[in-house]
Amino acid sequence: MLVEKDQSILSIKRLISKYLGFPFLLLVVVLISYGQTLGMDVWRDAHAIFFKFNHLYERTGYLGNGILGEGTYRFSVAPYYYVYKLVGYDPIWAYYLLNLVFYFLAALSVYYLFSKLLNTNAGRAASLLFAAGYIGVEGFIDLAGSMIFNVSIILLCLCLLAYFIYSQSLRYRFYVLALGIYAFAIFLTPVRTHYFMGVLLLFDWLWLNRRKILLRLLPFSAFFYLTFLQSADSRTFSIGQYLKDILAGKFYNLYSFFGSLGYLFVPDKYIHYLNSFSHLKLTELLISICSLTIVYLFYRNTNRPIVKIFISAVLTFFWYLFSKTILSSPILSPGSDTSLAVFLGGLLIIVLINILINCHSDIKKYFVLLTGWLMMNLVTYTAYDPVSIISTVDRYIAHSFVPLVGLLSLAFFKKTRLFWLVIIWGALNLLNSVTYQHNVLVSRSFPARNFHSSLRGFLPHIAKGDILYFDVADNAQGHFNAAFTVGQMPNETAIAWRYGIDRYDFRLITEFTDLVKVINHDNVPLSQVYSFHYTLDGLQNTTDRFRQLLANTSKDFIPSTPIESLVPIEVRIQLLATPANVSQLKFPLTLNSNLASNSIAKDMELRQIARAYNQDTITIRRQMKVTTSSDWPENSPLYINDHNLDTAWRADRFIWADTDHADFVTDLLEPISINRLVWFNAYPNHSPIAYQILVSQNGRDWVVVKTYQSTRRLASGDMQIETFPTQIVRYIKMDITKTLSDDSPGISEVWVVPSKYTDLNLVEAEQYLNDPLGYISDPKAYMQTLESLNYTGKVQFSWQDNSLNKWSTLPNLSIPVKYDGQIHEYSLIIPTRGTIITDFKDTFTQIPGKLRITTVKYRHLTLNELQQGF
Repeated sequence: MLVEKDQSILSIKRLISKYLGFPFLLLVVVLISYGQTLGMDVWRDAHAIFFKFNHLYERTGYLGNGILGEGTYRFSVAPYYYVYKLVGYDPIWAYYLLNLVFYFLAALSVYYLFSKLLNTNAGRAASLLFAAGYIGVEGFIDLAGSMIFNVSIILLCLCLLAYFIYSQSLRYRFYVLALGIYAFAIFLTPVRTHYFMGVLLLFDWLWLNRRKILLRLLPFSAFFYLTFLQSADSRTFSIGQYLKDILAGKFYNLYSFFGSLGYLFVPDKYIHYLNSFSHLKLTELLISICSLTIVYLFYRNTNRPIVKIFISAVLTFFWYLFSKTILSSPILSPGSDTSLAVFLGGLLIIVLINILINCHSDIKKYFVLLTGWLMMNLVTYTAYDPVSIISTVDRYIAHSFVPLVGLLSLAFFKKTRLFWLVIIWGALNLLNSVTYQHNVLVSRSFPARNFHSSLRGFLPHIAKGDILYFDVADNAQGHFNAAFTVGQMPNETAIAWRYGIDRYDFRLITEFTDLVKVINHDNVPLSQVYSFHYTLDGLQNTTDRFRQLLANTSKDFIPSTPIESLVPIEVRIQLLATPANVSQLKFPLTLNSNLASNSIAKDMELRQIARAYNQDTITIRRQMKVTTSSDWPENSPLYINDHNLDTAWRADRFIWADTDHADFVTDLLEPISINRLVWFNAYPNHSPIAYQILVSQNGRDWVVVKTYQSTRRLASGDMQIETFPTQIVRYIKMDITKTLSDDSPGISEVWVVPSKYTDLNLVEAEQYLNDPLGYISDPKAYMQTLESLNYTGKVQFSWQDNSLNKWSTLPNLSIPVKYDGQIHEYSLIIPTRGTIITDFKDTFTQIPGKLRITTVKYRHLTLNELQQGF
C-alpha cells in the first residue's frame, strides 16, 4: 500500500511538473518584469476610465456609452468596472493586479502558440522573452490601454493557433473556432487588431492549398470589411497613400518605418548610449561590421561565402547612401539617435534577407510568417505618421513584440549559433523593464499619489463653480503632468472622479492670465478661488495669502529680499542714466561682433535710410489691418502684427485638413507703392512650401505677383522676404496651399516695404535696427547715433524666483531709458510665478554709460486692476 501511495504521489508531482512547472516559471518572470505596476497610481487616460465608473451612460472621451463602451476603445472600461464594484476606488493595486494577470495570460498564449507552431523549446523561449517585457512597456503599464493590448494579444494568438491546428488536421471545427475568435477580437479590441487580416492571409498562403484561399478567407474578410472599411476613419486608407508617396519618390516617408524597426530590435537607450561617445565617429561602420559578422555566421559553411559577404557589404554601402537621402529631407529634423536607428533598421532588413536565404528549409515559412507579421503591424502605425519614429517603449510597437519573440525563438527551434545572443537580449530586456518601471514609480506614480493626497488634505470638498489655480515650478512640470494630463478629456477629470463631481463643475487653471480672464468672464468671487504652488518638494496651499493680496487695496512697499510673488508686481524704478564720455570709449566700438561686417552699421547714410525705413514701416503697421481665412484657438490673427516673434497666428487645423488652404490679407487702408513683403515663420515642421503673393486695389480683384514652391524647412522666427515688381496696392494677400508637414501653417509677423527702399538690404537693416549701437566706427558716428536715438536706449531687467531658479526676463521688462543725467521713473510689471522673488536687477544696457537706481518701490496688483488690464 505504501508503495502504491508513493507511486501515486510521484505521478501527481510529475503531472504538476509537466503541466504547471513552466507556467510557474513564466509567472515568476512576469512578476519580476511587471510586478512593480502594483505600486503605480492612476495617470493619463486612466483618469477617464475611473471617471466613467459613475458616468456609465454619459459619453466620455473616446469611451462611448455603457459598460462595454463604443467605438474603437470600447473595451477600456468593462474589465475594471467589476473591480470597482468589488473594491471601489481604493486600493489602486487591485486594478493593476488584473492587468498583471492578463499579461501573464498573454505570455501563456504566446507559449501555447509557438509551442504548437514551432516546438516546445521555441514556445518556452518566445514566452519567456515576451514575459521579460520592456518592448512596448508604456502600453502594458497604462491602465487605459494595457487591458486592450493583453486581450488582443491573447485572442490573436489563440486565433492563429486554431487556424494552424485546422491547417494540420483540416477539421472544420477549428476553422470555425479561428473565425469566431477573430470576430470576437475585432469586436472587443478593434483598435489593435486592424492589421491581423494580413497575417491570416500570409499564413493561409504559406500553409494551405492556395487555390481555395479566397474561399477560406471570405468570412474573415467580411468581418474585416464590416469593422474596418465600412465605417472607416481618415487613417484607414493612410497605408495606400503612404505607399503611393514612397513610389512617387517621397523617400522621407520611410523614416519612421526604418527608425522604429531599429528601436524594436535594439532598445533606444542602447542607441543613445552609442551616440554618447562623441569621440566615436565611426558608429555606422562599427554596427555594419557587427551585422556582417552575423551574416558571416550563416554563410561560413556554405558555398562561396566570401562572395555572399561581399554582396552584403555592397548592399550595406548603398543602404548607407540611401539612408542619408532619407534623413536629408527638409521635412525631417532627425537627431543623432534617430539617424542611427534609421541606419540600423536598414541593416536589420539586410541581415533578415540573408538569414532567410541561408536558413534551413524547415523554418523558411516560419521565418516569412513572423517577419511579415512584425512588418505588417509596424507599417500600419508608421503610415499614420511617417515622420515620427516609434520608440522602444511606445505602445504602438507592442503588437510587433509577439512576432519578434517568435522570430528570435527560431534560434531554439533549430538550435543555431545565435541562441546565446537571444538569451542576452532577453536578459537585458528584463533588466530594462525593471529599471524603467522603477523610474515610472519615482517620477510619475509616487508624486501623483502624494499630490492628490496633499490636495485632499488642503481641500476636502470642491463646490460647483470653484476654481483651482496651480502655479507649477519648472522642474515639477513632469510630475504635475503625470497627475493631471488626460488625453481624451479635460484635465479636470483627474480630480473630478476623486471628489465625486463632474469635470465641468469646476475649473483647473495653470496660467495666471487665464485665471483673471475666467474670473472676469464668469464673475467668480475670490472665495471660490483656491491657489497652490507645486514644486518637487510637494504641494503648498497659498489660498489665504493669494486672496488677501488680490482683494486688498494695494500699497507701495520697500521690502527686504525675498519678495512675495503670488500675484503680479508693479515695480517703479527711479533711474539716473548718463552716457559714457566719448573719450572713455575705444573705437571701433564693437558691442555686437555680428555687426562688424554689417555694411549699414558702418555707413552713416545707410543708417539714416534704415532708420527712415523703420519709421515708415512702424507707421504702416500701426494703421494696417490683417484678416485671416481661419484661426486656431489661442493663435489669434492679432499676433501677426503685435511686434512679438514669440506669438503667432495659425490657421485652423481642421479646415486646413479639409481644404489644404489658408491665407491672410493685409489691408494697408490706403494705396502704397510697395515691392516686398516680409514675413516670419512660426513653426519649422509646418513651414509653408507652396504659396502665392497676390495684390489688389479693392480687395476683390487679385493679381498674382509671386509664386513660390520649395521643400525648404524654415526655422522658427526665420525672416522671409518676398520680392516682386513694384505695385501700388491697398491689399496684399499670402495664399498658402502646402506646408512641409501637411498641417496648418503659422506666421509670427508680417509687414510690407515701400518701394523707395528697393536698394536697402533688409536683413542687414533689421540687424542694425535691433542693435543700433552694436558697432560704431568712430566718435562722430557714436554721437550721431545717440542723437538719432534721442539719447534713449533699451535697458533689460530680469528677476529670479523660486519656481524657475534662474534669471528670467520678458519683452515688457525691456524699457526705453533716457540717458540725460536726470532722474526719471519707469514702471515694470513682473508676472506671478512661484511664491517669492529672490533677486531683481538690470541685465542689459543698450547705451554704454552709467546707470544708477535711486529708488525702487514695489506694489502688488489687485484683482480690480488686473481685470481692467493694468
